[in-house]
Amino acid sequence: MSGAPLFPPLLTGEEVPGGQDPFSKAVAQAAIGCESGLICWHCAEDRLDAAVVFAPEEPLADAMTVVFAVTLGLGDALGALAPPE
Repeated sequence: MSGAPLFPPLLTGEEVPGGQDPFSKAVAQAAIGCESGLICWHCAEDRLDAAVVFAPEEPLADAMTVVFAVTLGLGDALGALAPPE
């Protein structure tokens, strides 16, 4: 990758060093109270690993019903920006 990705205003990115899991980093950051919209990511030659911190405005049980839709939207957004291979 030729540099850090650019994120829209409501999102911030934090690159995770190789060998560290972006999901674990995102969970740790959320536990200490980071802002929602944090994307922890690591890009290798053959894959991109990323985790996004969300802060729902609804109770968690109600918010979980939209996780599938959010996952599809995020996958589509990343797929539109990534190279075709």
